[in-house]
Amino acid sequence: MRIALCTNYITPYRLPVFRALADRAGNELTIYTTSARGHDRDWDRFDQDGSIRVVQSRNISFLARQRIGINASSQSGFTESAKRDIPLGLFNDLLRDRPDVIITGELGMRTLIAKFAGLVLRVPVIPWAYPSASKLKMSPVRSMYRTIMLRSSRSIIGMGTTARAALRDQGARDRCIFDAPNSADIHAIRQQLSRAEFRTEVEHLRTRLSCRKKIALVVGRLVEMKAPLRIIEAWKRIPDDIRKEWTLVFVGDGPLAGELRETATPDVRIIGSVRPEEVSTFFAASDLHIFASLGDPWGLVVNEAMHHAIPTLCSIHAGCCEDLVIEDQTGFRFDPTNHIQQVASQIAQVLMRDDLERVGNRARIRASMYTPSYMASGMQDAIDHAIARVPNPSRKGIA
Repeated sequence: MRIALCTNYITPYRLPVFRALADRAGNELTIYTTSARGHDRDWDRFDQDGSIRVVQSRNISFLARQRIGINASSQSGFTESAKRDIPLGLFNDLLRDRPDVIITGELGMRTLIAKFAGLVLRVPVIPWAYPSASKLKMSPVRSMYRTIMLRSSRSIIGMGTTARAALRDQGARDRCIFDAPNSADIHAIRQQLSRAEFRTEVEHLRTRLSCRKKIALVVGRLVEMKAPLRIIEAWKRIPDDIRKEWTLVFVGDGPLAGELRETATPDVRIIGSVRPEEVSTFFAASDLHIFASLGDPWGLVVNEAMHHAIPTLCSIHAGCCEDLVIEDQTGFRFDPTNHIQQVASQIAQVLMRDDLERVGNRARIRASMYTPSYMASGMQDAIDHAIARVPNPSRKGIA
């Protein structure tokens, strides 16, 4: 089966999933991208080994600012830059290669072009959409467009409980949604943890940072959606007798880095960007992971923390929260949009716990279910459902 997967670019954490899908018996996967790298990431294209065929379609792109509300009333929220693609060459690329099924990321022009190609080729088109619970401010026309795209699709690839609910809100039929929850590269993480020198590197890191006995870690871009300034403001309000054994460490960079450094206290470290393989060292050196996202569709960093047996204090606005974080068992939940003193109290309650190691071990067991193979299985289920309902005798015999 020839599978066309249309996306903006290939990220390192998705490559194991794509390989798992490509390795399934009978599958021939081609990925159609529009750029070699993301506009706000340091990742280069991760297909250099040639294990998957990649086609980069002719494309026009631009950046747009969009406002996202945290709740239905949208009284609170954040603004972010989003890259808009118009993949002008995708239609011809798909017609030339004649796939048996098309998977298309996002619900913008890429999906519209893929839908037209699917009509011409008489093959199913499967949107791969994972909206967050946060409310994107959109025009009535755009809202209607998304509803039409979802309602006209026999299969839709989602990403867990939160995305499923959001897709239903946008008009998708529940029976058409197939969950493919996000997964970390477990193999790469285990390789890091098994290196003979790894524990020594962890101890050297703690010494270099002059950390206190325990570390609370924040990993991610320093942007409004990740709420780093709210974390640090709440941290300042935690009583000294609770904070005295803890150091708050930020790993990542972004437009808020300067402001974060200006407001940091002596028990806060702002590290900046590190190489992907170094992140494991920071996780292994930590006792708690804080993820204060205001609207991530998933939050893969939570998977990564759990694989290191580190519990997460996870925002209820992160897409992964419902699936990964079972309160007091595999992690802890909080609402970073609450009054700042309430946020500080929620963090303080977790800092005072004496069972973080137990919760972390349970978190690792929970995360082990979410593998690249499991994610690929969800995508394959969506493909099988779409193909089964679209018999196409006219395509028999095509080389």
